[in-house]
Amino acid sequence: MKAPLMLALLLAAPGFKGKGFSLPDGAVKIDDDRYRLSQNWEEAVKWYKGQYPPAKFPRHTLHSQTAVRAIHIANPAGGEWDGANLYEAGSR
Repeated sequence: MKAPLMLALLLAAPGFKGKGFSLPDGAVKIDDDRYRLSQNWEEAVKWYKGQYPPAKFPRHTLHSQTAVRAIHIANPAGGEWDGANLYEAGSR
């Protein structure tokens, strides 16, 4: 079974917003600037592509030696948030 899908945010939070960053409905705060999403990895990635189009919000895959899928979404305009990490632990 997959580990929970989580967001490690440099900032926070649709359903609602916090610090200018959107989270989909059903997101639950688990720590400061960290949220668990109810969507699976593919649904979450698709949702964030709609909210933050890659042409305007560059992203890159974060690499690690562990079983973690992770993407960094950058906010080149700055403001309340500079970037966010979307990751899923124990996915492989």
